[in-house]
Amino acid sequence: MVYIRNLSLCLILMLPQFVFGNGQLDVSQNVLDRLYQVHGHFNTSRPKIELVKNKKNVAVYIKSRNTIQLELSAYNLCIAFGRDSLDALSFILAHELVHALQTSNNLPKTSFIAYDKTFKGSVDMERDADIQGIFISYLAGYKSIKILPDLIDRMYEVYGINDKIIRAYPSKHERKLSAQVVIQQVNDLIELFELANRLTQISAYQSAIPCLEYISKYYQGKEIFNNLGVNYVLLGMNMGKLQGEALVFPFELDWNLRIKKPKTGRGDDFLSPIDLLIQQKYYLKAQEYFEVTKRLDPTYFWSDLNLFAINILRGKLDLAQGYYDSYLKAHCLVNHESVIFQKINFVYAILLFKKGEIEEAKRILKLISSQNNPYLSHMAKYNLKVITNGQFEYAYQNAGVCNTPGFKLVDIPDTEVKLTKTSTMEWIVIDTAIQIERRILSNSMIYTFFENNEKSITIQKINISNKYNFNIDPILSSYLGKDESVYHCAKDGIAYLVRDGLLNGIIRYYTYYDNMP
Repeated sequence: MVYIRNLSLCLILMLPQFVFGNGQLDVSQNVLDRLYQVHGHFNTSRPKIELVKNKKNVAVYIKSRNTIQLELSAYNLCIAFGRDSLDALSFILAHELVHALQTSNNLPKTSFIAYDKTFKGSVDMERDADIQGIFISYLAGYKSIKILPDLIDRMYEVYGINDKIIRAYPSKHERKLSAQVVIQQVNDLIELFELANRLTQISAYQSAIPCLEYISKYYQGKEIFNNLGVNYVLLGMNMGKLQGEALVFPFELDWNLRIKKPKTGRGDDFLSPIDLLIQQKYYLKAQEYFEVTKRLDPTYFWSDLNLFAINILRGKLDLAQGYYDSYLKAHCLVNHESVIFQKINFVYAILLFKKGEIEEAKRILKLISSQNNPYLSHMAKYNLKVITNGQFEYAYQNAGVCNTPGFKLVDIPDTEVKLTKTSTMEWIVIDTAIQIERRILSNSMIYTFFENNEKSITIQKINISNKYNFNIDPILSSYLGKDESVYHCAKDGIAYLVRDGLLNGIIRYYTYYDNMP
């Protein structure tokens, strides 16, 4: 959408007519606060909202006051969308929030709808605000993208510029054409974000990373950088066909897969010298991304957990100890019941073990194993057995959903990969080396990744219309989220998506690089 600036002398001199005495301001501020929290750029102060009775700009961001002025007519326009009202409001506010966070924005004021040619606004900056604004709204749980065309129609009607050609406003036709470009771009970003999450959950980190790096060109939010860091560290930990690190870390997703690799007998020969250099490169990339998330949000302790662990994985034990003593220890003592600080203590036990302080490491792990967090408790018990029996001597017993006694693959009709029944085929070009072939079926999407013109992985996400009971112990999941659990069977190339004990979807995949002669 082409949104260009408006800053006339008249507008500068006019004092806004503020609206008081109702809940409109609270609703608007709550939506903005939610968007700000999701974006996670806490190194930039949160803008405040003012409701005004002007009817010219829809919304403006005033840099000198770090304020978003939302016009009452625009607020009422959003309310007219009924149950979609917050979706409409979130897009307008997210668009202006992006302006507040744009480091290249040196303009004293931006306008959502109008512009003046003497006020050298950037069309690219406005489109960037559209793309990031819709994507932030999506991450915050709003569905702004589905109502955007209708929002433009109603906006031009309410503001009395429906079919008029006015110098200060782009035509509705121009605005809607631009909106279609934005919608397609954001749909691709959302699709790649969800695809990257699925790839991470099936341990296809090398394919998830380019998806996330592509998104980061358009949206620089905390969640994207954190996910990139996690994928890089997991890629490094899972390098090679032999098991190197015997202990598990609390940020690992499908840790059963890694520790079932054959053991080397020693911990220093599971990778070649070249692969060790590549692994260190991955760890350094992960560290860079975690440092970015920490700068964006100094209170984001998940970054601290990850940075703490990276130092241990890189063999920087003194740095890890210093980081814990100078910063993390005090927070762990005060917040010892918090999950994040339990995980930090979990990693601290790994550090103690590697420094030879075996008994203290055991004490901490025993304490964590008795907590009411079944997933973390399970991992702590495993590490205790490894430490007790020797780092490479403990024989790992089969675990995970695939090896559960009595477990059978769920047989759902019409869920196999059927490439011959595709209705359409499209391409997503990530860069010159990586392209994704997207095939659309009636109940699923099939993605095939090409790296340097060679297939690397095909993944199919199948939607399940009829819900099936799937009551399996959560500790057997490869990913345990707030709303969804993922049960991964790598040997069968399948993963089950479960919500509230019901099967919600199936992932099937085939990795070509694991099956080459």
